[in-house]
Amino acid sequence: MQMFRTNMRIAIGGLVAALALGAASASAASTTTFRATFHDNGSLATCAPTAVFCGSGVLVGFGPATTEVHATSVIPAGDCLIVSGTRAVTLTDGSGSLAMTFSGTRCPLGEGGHTARILFGWTIVSGTGTFAGATGSGSGINTTAGNVQVVSMDGTIDLP
Repeated sequence: MQMFRTNMRIAIGGLVAALALGAASASAASTTTFRATFHDNGSLATCAPTAVFCGSGVLVGFGPATTEVHATSVIPAGDCLIVSGTRAVTLTDGSGSLAMTFSGTRCPLGEGGHTARILFGWTIVSGTGTFAGATGSGSGINTTAGNVQVVSMDGTIDLP
């Protein structure tokens, strides 16, 4: 019986240690605020052939970045459009990149249709380097005038 109690204590001690190690590993991931601002343009001379917009901006806390946007769906909805697509973001120092999806509603501002605003949600689908294993999501606002847009994104990013 004494041997049984000793083995039980060892087993329980091992279980407690394993749970503590698992909790420490789980807490090793960090969730932080994600903020980014991009200034994009729709110039065929500067963007890749399949990109709708490309440009540069800043990921707060990570540094300057370049970005490329691809539309995957545009569906009319009254005076507005339901849009979705992908955004690739690469830190200019080459230390990491993010692949994101987005979807939202693009509506004209005023008459003439030359300015519009898109309210959208975004999700991180993959990352490399600094962002390897990253997940996250948030919302954003895109104001477009002609072929120039200013994009602000806010949310959270989880880094392993």
